[in-house]
Amino acid sequence: MRGSTGPPAGCPACREPSTAAIPRRASGPDPAGARARRASASPRARPASSASSGGGAPLSPPPTGRAASARTRASRTASRGGASGGGAAGVGGVIDASATPASPETPPNASFESPVPSGRLGLAVAPRGRAVAWRFGRSAGIAREDGAFARNNPTPAGSRVAFIRNRGHLRQVVSLRPGRAYAVSFLVAQRLLDDGTVDRQALQVRIGPRLIGDFTPASTADGRFVRFTSDAFTVPDARPRLLSINGTNRKRGEDTALVDQIVVTG
Repeated sequence: MRGSTGPPAGCPACREPSTAAIPRRASGPDPAGARARRASASPRARPASSASSGGGAPLSPPPTGRAASARTRASRTASRGGASGGGAAGVGGVIDASATPASPETPPNASFESPVPSGRLGLAVAPRGRAVAWRFGRSAGIAREDGAFARNNPTPAGSRVAFIRNRGHLRQVVSLRPGRAYAVSFLVAQRLLDDGTVDRQALQVRIGPRLIGDFTPASTADGRFVRFTSDAFTVPDARPRLLSINGTNRKRGEDTALVDQIVVTG
């Protein structure tokens, strides 16, 4: 989730110093005795801006006016950028949709915006098609925000989420780089019913046959989504692997979890 060591392009403070501050060099050979005269010259005869550092070449004059102001602004901007660091949001707790991590391994249709469920219930059970990208099994699919399964759970982004009811599941093939540490992350909520009760669905997350997450999503009184992040894992080669999220329905009743914004971070 590198910086250049050279001056930024277009920086007024980084322009070449004025040639007026640099002593001109004679175009012809040095006349006899000129070197001696320069060596015996009083330091006060030198330009004030040409004080040497460590016996090196004369330093360029310090910037003044607009150049000095530009350098000060650039320094303050760099200091603010370095202090903020663009830090990522912490894992766990209630998450704002804007804090969802980005990743080059974000699966297609990760927010389940396709297809648009129709009908009174606002559900698309086990939808198929190229735009869907996921394979839904048993009682899983996509729910509209104002439909029967998601109307009491505020969707974190967009207007649709996936639902995993009882022992349903969703799956997609992903490509990963060998030797790199990954984790699967997504937003999840227990379905909030009209009478105020909350489901208790349990989920398992796998890469191929490997179990990387086994949990019961936290229940929230207002139905908000929380972030789940799996155990870290690596893969030994670049072969495509099946990412799956599976309902376990441990209570053997009617339980539904809602899922959104799946990413593979690494």
